[in-house]
Amino acid sequence: METEIKDLMKLTNRTIAQEVQHLLEEHGIYSLIESDHPASSLMAVYSPMNVIEDLVVKVHRDDEMGARSVIVAGGYEEYLLK
Repeated sequence: METEIKDLMKLTNRTIAQEVQHLLEEHGIYSLIESDHPASSLMAVYSPMNVIEDLVVKVHRDDEMGARSVIVAGGYEEYLLK
């Protein structure tokens, strides 16, 4: 059985991940940003250091093709997973 959630992008810059997330939301596509660092959100609040983490932007499989189009049009194509 195929999973409902698809990995769309992989990057290390949280600001860009959030920009992409907002861009997708403007087009009615909801996404999830997943970090490989379990305490990254908490550390960002309490520590002046930037947390080094790998981020994956995920979308529902029904939205994948539309999300890819939005991301390419928005200039973030380099981060898309193949």
